[in-house]
Amino acid sequence: MAEGLKMVTSGDGIATVHMCNGENRFRMSFVKAWMKILDEIERNDAIKGVIITGADNFFSLGLDVTFLSAQTPEHLAETRASIRQFYKRLTLLPVPTVAAINGHCFGAGAFLALACDYRVMRSDRGWLCWPEVALNMRIHQSNIHLLRMKVPSGKSLRDAVLFGKRLSARDSRDLQLVDVISSQQSLSDDATKLLFEVLGKNGIDRKSLKQTKEDIYCFPEHLFVESTAKL
Repeated sequence: MAEGLKMVTSGDGIATVHMCNGENRFRMSFVKAWMKILDEIERNDAIKGVIITGADNFFSLGLDVTFLSAQTPEHLAETRASIRQFYKRLTLLPVPTVAAINGHCFGAGAFLALACDYRVMRSDRGWLCWPEVALNMRIHQSNIHLLRMKVPSGKSLRDAVLFGKRLSARDSRDLQLVDVISSQQSLSDDATKLLFEVLGKNGIDRKSLKQTKEDIYCFPEHLFVESTAKL
């Protein structure tokens, strides 16, 4: 298990990536482990869909701010750039993806969930939140692009991002940020059911899905130029 990540693939082609490193906070080693997981998914044509989930009460609490604040500016810039590339790769993955949000999902963890095609959220515990405004952290332009592609404008963007409201599962569904709310016991089953509904009887061609995602989300290269914006 690399940096708290473990992937288990079922006989019917569903790969579940378990983030099991406590609060699942982002640092460079975590992102590198994720990139290896994505490499494996892209190589393995037997994988038809992917579920991403956390453990206990945490999906991901986002950046490991304490660790990163003690690093060099160069390391921090490299980490920021790597996280943005991770979001892009996850967004464009050639198989359908579901974030099974089992607990608290904040900041960088919320962007991870947003990069997935669908989101299923536990109904009885955990908040979905982009707290950047409260932390005086500027959102990078590539992440703003992701927000604009995935989050409905108006009330959803205002409440969830502009004012960083902590959203329950019901709030998140009402704002169209989450597709399904579920009990803790049925979270995995509901995520799997959703994937098979998306795949249908004949499945989805990987190349076609990849191309369609690239056409729809269209990440311009200038969005990934390093700037003074904070993650």
